[in-house]
Amino acid sequence: MNLSTKRRMAASILKVGKGRVWLDPEESEDIDEAVTRADIRGLINDKVIQAKPVIGTSRGRANFKKAQKAKGRRSGHGSRKGAKGARFPKKRRWITTIRPLRKMLLELREEKKIDSATHRKLYGMAKGGIFKSKAHLNMYLLEKKFITEEPKKAPAPKKVPKASKKAAAKPKAGPKTVKKAAPKTVKKTTKAAPKKAAKKPAKKKTKEEKK
Repeated sequence: MNLSTKRRMAASILKVGKGRVWLDPEESEDIDEAVTRADIRGLINDKVIQAKPVIGTSRGRANFKKAQKAKGRRSGHGSRKGAKGARFPKKRRWITTIRPLRKMLLELREEKKIDSATHRKLYGMAKGGIFKSKAHLNMYLLEKKFITEEPKKAPAPKKVPKASKKAAAKPKAGPKTVKKAAPKTVKKTTKAAPKKAAKKPAKKKTKEEKK
């Protein structure tokens, strides 16, 4: 069964190449019976004839790599190419070294910690690449006694937060403890002995009574 004519007509209607026209193999008899372009359009509407999607290379993996590199990943030694200074040129390395040194020397001169002659001498040494960093320059200045190390300030004592008046007046009440009442002890009462009547002192006889 030759369907090349139907394929050509379908490609013309779908506006794609002949290679992108898909014909349903199960409906080959219906396709063979189609004669006019109207018949082919009906088969396209019934999705018996369809256009295949464009085959291309996916950008999914490339987009994922790009996102990872934006985060700073995938930049190890195995991913690097080029000469030693290709990724960070000598010029840029020199700029990042010399600018902080010159700024530091200018600040020292403005603060009058070094004089102009010393500044020019150290400026030329920095230009010659003697100092690797600000820390290296500072160490050199201390060794040659161009500047003196400032004494470290003692840390200020921490302020203890004052307790609020309410907290001082009313201490926090802990959990209430119920005290058990002690068992009552009945005291034995002994009968007191009857008190003897006290003897009255005898009256002294007067002289008249003696007679």
